[in-house]
Amino acid sequence: MINNRPWLSPLATVLGIALAAAWYYRVELWTWWNTSDVNVNCTVGREAIACSVEQRGGISPAHVCWDVVATCANGTRPTAKACVDVLPNGTVSRDIAEREFTPAIGQCDEMQSIAAANFAASQLQ
Repeated sequence: MINNRPWLSPLATVLGIALAAAWYYRVELWTWWNTSDVNVNCTVGREAIACSVEQRGGISPAHVCWDVVATCANGTRPTAKACVDVLPNGTVSRDIAEREFTPAIGQCDEMQSIAAANFAASQLQ
């Protein structure tokens, strides 16, 4: 068989390699495109720690978890874990009650500071 289109074979090879590379990197490209930007803001209220979680980017809902850690004058560090599901461009509130802290927040003589730590976010399917 005579090849009337000598450019076709190299073009087909290049296209094949490009398609294979695109298939191989599809997961990374999807992850890059669907990266979530999540903001967690907590304030101390009368009855609880009030946290607001806002997802500013991404196209999939996110499952977000974090710890609230109190530092006390007597050295105790009561900690509470919180998780929420938040939609893209959405905001969700989560109150963390006193009873959710371990050890009990009642063991804290004087609260010196409170911070959010150990953030983790994953996409919901």
